[in-house]
Formats: sequence, C-alpha cells, structure tokens
Amino acid sequence: MKLTTNMENFKNDIMNVLLLFFSTEFLNQDNSLSLNLHLIEIEDKFEIKISINGINIKSGEETYVYQNPLLKDSKRNKFICDIIKISTYKLMSQLLNIKLPWGCLTQNNPVKVARQLIESGIDEDFIEERLIEFYDMSEKKARLVSMILRNQESIIRNESLINLYINFCPENYNPIDFSVNFLKYFNALLKEINAMKKLITNKPYIVRTIYLKINSLSLLNTNELDIILNELAYPVSEFTIECEELKSLTKEKLQLLRNHGITRLSISPQSQQKQKKESIQNDIINFYKNIIHYDFKININIFAGLPFESLKSFKNNIDILLELSPENITIYSYVDNNSDEKSYLEMGKMFDYVYEKLRSENYKAYCINKVTHFGRVYEDIFYCKERATCIFNIDKMEETCSIIACGVNTVSSKIYHIEKRQEKQENPKLINEYLEKLDKVICNKNELFE
Repeated sequence: MKLTTNMENFKNDIMNVLLLFFSTEFLNQDNSLSLNLHLIEIEDKFEIKISINGINIKSGEETYVYQNPLLKDSKRNKFICDIIKISTYKLMSQLLNIKLPWGCLTQNNPVKVARQLIESGIDEDFIEERLIEFYDMSEKKARLVSMILRNQESIIRNESLINLYINFCPENYNPIDFSVNFLKYFNALLKEINAMKKLITNKPYIVRTIYLKINSLSLLNTNELDIILNELAYPVSEFTIECEELKSLTKEKLQLLRNHGITRLSISPQSQQKQKKESIQNDIINFYKNIIHYDFKININIFAGLPFESLKSFKNNIDILLELSPENITIYSYVDNNSDEKSYLEMGKMFDYVYEKLRSENYKAYCINKVTHFGRVYEDIFYCKERATCIFNIDKMEETCSIIACGVNTVSSKIYHIEKRQEKQENPKLINEYLEKLDKVICNKNELFE
C-alpha cells in the first residue's frame, strides 16, 4: 500500500487502524490501498483531510475538524494521535460499511484507555459516553470497559512493590530436549531466583504476589518441587500455581502446595482434549474431588473457538464449570489462521453466551485483552466472583506494578509511576540460549531494578 502524510511520526498508528480492517498480507501488496492524510492546525482547531482508494474498495475523501484542547508535550501528541486514528477509522468504516465493536481502538487493553481518560480529568461517570462518542466504540463494549474499570479495586501504585513470575516450562517445549537439559535448567532457574532474592532484599522491594507456571507438575518430583517452593517463601496473600495437566496434581503434591501457602490454582482442562471431541466433565469433576479439602481458590481457563468444538458443546462446558462454582473463569479466544468467517462469528456467540451466563451467576469481568489478527479482533476476558480478583493479572494487564520474571521466555518490567513509563527486559526464549546467557541475564536484571 501507499501511505502519504505530513504526520510521519504517526504512520504506525495509521497502519494499526488499517489492520483492524485488512490483513498484513493485503496491505503489503503494492497497489492494495492508497491513503493520503494531511493535518493542519488552524487557530483553535485541528483539520484532518483524508482520502482513500484501492483494490475492490470504494474511493472516498473526508475532512474532519476537532477542537484544539491546547494541550502540551506528550498530552498534545496523544490527542493528535487519537484524532488521526479516529479519522482514519471513520472513513474506512464508511467506505467498507463496517462498524467495529471496539471502534478505532488499536490498543490491546481498552481499560488502560479508559483509565487515561480519567487521569486527563474526565469523570468516571462519563467514561462510557466518551468511549462511544470519541472512539466510536459500541455501547456494549463501552459498558464492559466501564464495568471492568470499577471492578479493579486492587490496584496500588507503589514502586516498592513487585510481583514475582517464575516460568518453569516454556511453551511448546520438546520433551526430549527438556529432559536432556532438565537438571541444568533446574539449577539455572534456582540461580536466577536466588540472584533476584538478593536484589529484592538489598533494594528493598516488597513482594506483592507470586505466580509460578509449571505446565505439568509431573516434570518435578516432590523433592524438586519442595526446593523451588522453599526459595519462594515470601509472606504473600496471593500465590498462584498454573498447571495444565490435571492428573499431575496428585494428593501428595497438592498437600505440599498447601503446606507452602499456595493460595490459588490456575488450570486448563481443555489442554488435554484440544484435538478430540469430548467434554471436560470427567476430568474437571475428578479434579474437584481431589482438591476439595485443600481450600485453594481456583481459576479455570477455557478456550472459545476450538476447531472441534460446537457452540452447543461450549455452552455445556460453561454450564459444567458454573455448577462447580470456581472463584475465577478466564475465557480465551482460540486464534486459528485457517478458520472461516462462520467459525469466527460462532466464537463471538460463545463470548456472548459467557457474558450473559456468568453475569447471571454473579461473576464480574475484571480484566480484558484484545488482539487483532488477520483483520479480526479476538478477546480474552477474565471473570471472578465478588472480591476474588487475581491481583497478579490486574497488575500485569494494567501495567501498574513491576514484575521480576525468572526462567526461559519471560519478560520483566520496571514501572516508573511518576514518569508514567516502563522498561522491559526479555529472557531468552530457548533453553540452551538461556543456559548460555544466564549470567548476562542476571546482570541486566540487576541493572534494570537497581
């Protein structure tokens, strides 16, 4: 495509709006689309002239005028960015006759946008109205954002607080490679954890929550699990273990978790049946029988839009979960590059069912993440019972508390509240690279959090 504008610094923002409508492959074609955008400042107004034409797209041009709020520096740039995006969105929406539920929002977290509006001086009672009128968001989505904003009662901005995130097992790991390097990785992870403990003590930081991700507890024997948990002995009110393989949560290991003060288990029952047409009923009920005496808070992750799952079977799985009444239910979109429009629309119906069903059972949404993929918008929505929000999820999604992350393929983030910025450091994504660069990883993280 060809993009011409006198606002060179905002080219990426314009492209992000176009990606709400088109795939990257389409936009990468030389003659797919031509867009001209020119912004001028006239006294107390901004005027944006924009024209669009392209392959199989009706041509059009419009001029949009916005009142200049006379902002300075970063706030001025933010406002200019917003009006460029909404102008691009409005013309594209008009030419394609498509109205998107999230309007012109390209950010993954729409709640952060709402919070920024409050910080700019807009009353919380008028947030929905602003999201609808300025960003062209649907009433339903604006209501959802406003509700999540009210439900995030646990946010605390304090640079002395940090969250600990430990990833014991990388995504899509090769079991053979992992078994070969298991002892090396186990010891390397302990080394990184101990280095971060020294950093936490010397600074000093206060550990707010701990989140330990282990795809399967069968990877660790009881003694190894005990060693890791001993290294994480901080007096926190929220300590989550994420484990996909339910059968690995044996009575012996569940008791060990309870002895170490683990408060929350996050499980994914569908991970064991993603490629076969069967209900999660047996696995999840057996799991609940095993954990009923341990007093854990439970989060259950469910995917909407799995290739083998119909709307009817999805509804059945949700109904089963609600009978068990877990503290948290998280609904993720299953992103499939090969799915057709019918499957995408059916996934939307799944989210609609969840929204209405969980609300009727007194669950409330407390976090949301959305991604644009091949011109489609996918959502992940986090639900909880009253006063059962996951503090770590809120802090991570809203970027309101620093995270020290250990292990392969993790990202640490240092939040600077006064400057309203953050810095990140990524750990290597592959085990062998992590083992080779561990000393440098620790050194860089010490510098980040000093």
